[in-house]
Amino acid sequence: MSPRSSLFLLLLALAAGSARGDLTTNCGPDDPVPPTRVDTTERLADLRAEMESELEPLAAYLVPLDLEGRREWISGFSGSYGDAVVTADQV
Repeated sequence: MSPRSSLFLLLLALAAGSARGDLTTNCGPDDPVPPTRVDTTERLADLRAEMESELEPLAAYLVPLDLEGRREWISGFSGSYGDAVVTADQV
């Protein structure tokens, strides 16, 4: 098997789900909700509505790491590195 095929199979396995069954969170169904969890559902819905209202609707919107904290505000992610991409149809 080529290294490229191995990488593809690994990515496919990861996309299929982790041992806990959900890649969107590392919390299990019975784990307590972390006190620092941020619910960004309404913020994302507002941004997606704005994206749809454009003359040419946007398929995606990049929210880079910045000094104003926009990435953390829209995603809840407060890590020191990374950007957020909000798509029109992905949760």
